[in-house]
Amino acid sequence: MGDRGCALLDTDFISKLYDTKINESDMLIKRIVSIEKFHFVCHYQTVVELKSYNVSVSDWVENNEKITVYTDRAFLRLLFDYFGSAAYGLYLNMLKISCDTFSYGYFEKYYASLIYYHKSTWLDCNMNDFIKQLEKCDEGVGKDNNLGEIKLYTTAQLLEATGIENLYIFCSDDRKARSVLVNQENIDCVSAIASFYLAKKYLSMDKDTARLFFDSWMELHKNYNQAYFRVYRADDFQMERVLGQDLFDMLYEDNLYLQKDGLFKMK
Repeated sequence: MGDRGCALLDTDFISKLYDTKINESDMLIKRIVSIEKFHFVCHYQTVVELKSYNVSVSDWVENNEKITVYTDRAFLRLLFDYFGSAAYGLYLNMLKISCDTFSYGYFEKYYASLIYYHKSTWLDCNMNDFIKQLEKCDEGVGKDNNLGEIKLYTTAQLLEATGIENLYIFCSDDRKARSVLVNQENIDCVSAIASFYLAKKYLSMDKDTARLFFDSWMELHKNYNQAYFRVYRADDFQMERVLGQDLFDMLYEDNLYLQKDGLFKMK
């Protein structure tokens, strides 16, 4: 990881690290967003999804001065600053790429009316009308049909289009969900469990403090009946299951490094 970068946060990353805590005021997510190496951002859809999970988490994000929350309107305004009236077409193209990444035909199924609206008005698009139409389309997708992931990847493209070079996505530990994003050449991923690597490297978090957080992490994952985590072996691209506490010790013994896909590999 090079110079100061832009860290795009997803719902799963925030929610898991909010619940990983030493006490009610010392959550791991608070420590992570204090890392000066990154400027932290998220899409408003992340806030919406967090509200359905825990209102206190969504309120924390919206009121946190270290996290910039972007709406689609804000992104369109940014695109207008860079590309003028071509902003609508560029936004739709990015949205289509995001939809196609998760499922071919998704864009045509859920956003067809937005395509027709754009074509019928072309250069005379009204932003308020465009946003209203977009919101209707988003409602059709629904939060359980990858809407959060679609907004996440669209946000990543928008940030790159507006000049962000060092972009990282802080995202799910779910390998399938993350693999969609890590195939992009200019984007590095950081999985939720890799936050312990960040805390050690950029916050110089000592092992005793980190263990308190990790004990909380493991307690949280009891709810998913998960005691093991997958790590790449040193000599090939095969993965093996490592007990959580063993992984923690390997990290603090400098026996792991973090890959572009956000997963650990043994040294």
